[in-house]
Amino acid sequence: MEKKRSKAKPQPDLRVLPEEETPRLVPDQESETDEVKKSAAPSYAGKSAQPVLDFDTAAASTPTQQPKSMAAVLEPEEAWGAEQKKGQIPTGWLVLGGALILGIAAWVLVSLNQSREVVSQNLVVQKEIEHDREQEDRQARDSLDALRSSVTQFFAAKSAADLLPHVRQQGRVKPLLESYYQAHTFQPRKFVTFSSLNALVLSTRPFLLAECQLENGETQELLLEDQGGGKYLADWETYVHYQPMPWEDFLDQRPSKPLNMRVVCKKDNFYAYEFRDEAEYQCYRLTARDFEGYVYGYVPRRSKLNYQLDSALKNSSRIQPMILRLRYPEGGNSKRAVLIDAVLSKNWTYVTEPEF
Repeated sequence: MEKKRSKAKPQPDLRVLPEEETPRLVPDQESETDEVKKSAAPSYAGKSAQPVLDFDTAAASTPTQQPKSMAAVLEPEEAWGAEQKKGQIPTGWLVLGGALILGIAAWVLVSLNQSREVVSQNLVVQKEIEHDREQEDRQARDSLDALRSSVTQFFAAKSAADLLPHVRQQGRVKPLLESYYQAHTFQPRKFVTFSSLNALVLSTRPFLLAECQLENGETQELLLEDQGGGKYLADWETYVHYQPMPWEDFLDQRPSKPLNMRVVCKKDNFYAYEFRDEAEYQCYRLTARDFEGYVYGYVPRRSKLNYQLDSALKNSSRIQPMILRLRYPEGGNSKRAVLIDAVLSKNWTYVTEPEF
C-alpha cells in the first residue's frame, strides 16, 4: 500500500559524508517547494564536508514537473535545429570563396609558367654570354698568337730586306731603313716573351706598346700598329729612334736646311742673341733621347705655330716628345739657338703618312 503523506514538511536528514562522495538529492513525491529548492543546494564554502539532503524514498519515484518558464522554450530538437540554421553560410559566399580560390590557383599557375619562361630566357641569355666570352677569349688568344708571331719575325730579321715586310709605312721608310743600316750593324735577336702590353689610341688609330724580353736578357720597347685581321706592323723609326742626322752632328754642323728631328720639348725663357726680343719670340728648350746636349728653339709669339706648341704642352712644366722641323738661322751667332718651322707630330711617330 501506498504510504500517506505527512502533513508536516519532511525535515532533511543532515549527514556529513567524506569529501570523495557526492551529495544525493531526493525530492518530494509530488513537487518541490521554494523552501526545498533553497535547501537543495546549500552553501558550505570553506568546509571540508558537504551535507546530504535525504527525502522520502517514495517521493523520488514521482517525476519532477517542468517549470512553467520552460513551456515557452522550444523542444531540444527544435532548439538544435535553430542553432544549425543560425550557423549556416549563405550560398553566395560559398560561390565567391570558390571563385577566389580558383582565381588564386590560376594566378599561381600563370606565375609558375612565367617563372619558367623567365628562367628559360635567363638560361638562353647566360648561354649566349658564355658563348660570347668563349668567342672573345678565342679571338684574344688568336690575336696574341698573331702579335707574338709578328714580333718574333721582326726581331729575327737578318737584313733590311727581311725586316721591311714587318714595318709600317714601308714606302716612306724603305730608303731611311736602307741608309740607316749602311751605318749601323744589323743584329738579329730572339724574342722570348712580353713583359707588358699597353693599348694606345693615337689619332683614333689602334696601337700597342709592347715591352719585349729578348733572349740575352735585354728589354726592348716596340710600338706596333694593329692593321686588323691579326696583322701587326712595328714602328721601326721609334724602335731605332731615327734621326736624319745624329744630334751631336746637328749641333756641330748647324745646318740651315730644315731637318725633321725627334726631340723632347719644354717651355723656357732664355732670350739672347738674335732672339733677345721676348715680346717677339717664344722660347722652348729642346733635348734628344740618350743625349745630354740641348738647344733653344724659337717661334714667333703671335703665330699659329706657337699656339700649336702651347696647346700641346698645356702648361709650362710639362715636357712632350715631338717631331719638329728645325733649322739654324742664316748667319746665326749661337749653336744653341734654332728656329722651329713646323710641328710634324706631337709624339715620336707619324700616325699617318706625312706629306713631305
